[in-house]
Amino acid sequence: MDAINLAEYLFKNLRQREQNTVDIVAGGNVRSMEDYKYLMGELSAIRSLIEDLKETLHMEDNDD
Repeated sequence: MDAINLAEYLFKNLRQREQNTVDIVAGGNVRSMEDYKYLMGELSAIRSLIEDLKETLHMEDNDD
């Protein structure tokens, strides 16, 4: 698997996980404040990973 396919795979999976988490929260399917905090932490981590991946790929493009 080359770098572009890997990046596409990661972005697709991260975006899907992000959307699933947003759907759970927005749909009112949170049972407790503890669950809400967990989901918000997960959402924050996913978004951070997406940004890190974008920055890394951008740096790679600039190096070529």
